[in-house]
Amino acid sequence: MGIKYRGYDSQVYVIVGDGELQEGSIWEAALSIAHHGLDNLTVIIDNNKIQGTDYTQNIISLGNLFEKWFSFGYDVREIDGHSIGEVIDALINVSSNKPKVVIANTIKGKGLSFVENNKDWHARKINENEWKIAKKELRIEESRYDKCML
Repeated sequence: MGIKYRGYDSQVYVIVGDGELQEGSIWEAALSIAHHGLDNLTVIIDNNKIQGTDYTQNIISLGNLFEKWFSFGYDVREIDGHSIGEVIDALINVSSNKPKVVIANTIKGKGLSFVENNKDWHARKINENEWKIAKKELRIEESRYDKCML
């Protein structure tokens, strides 16, 4: 808000997870941003449908995020969060006099058979055997980072 009202030509980007959207403070901020016409703000939602302890739908259903944000007065785009082209396009090809939200649909742990869409990996450390499997599945060469990952 300060950037906008001081007349600076700056953009503000906020990344939130869909689990965070289950908190009331997020919705208070979303309404305030739209009310004040903060068109210099873009919210990027990592919509992987998993939060800290379970799938979001089992904790609190978020309903239709596109319709919800649109009804608040946002310019809304929904993209494949794994497509770098769609991410870039969503962030640079937007001209709107509204605040913006990009719903980036993602899959937790995409590309790893034992992690993909598995809620148990939200806050779990990979072990040595799993790291070996991950490197094969992701086609990662041996690297100096091997010791850092364990």
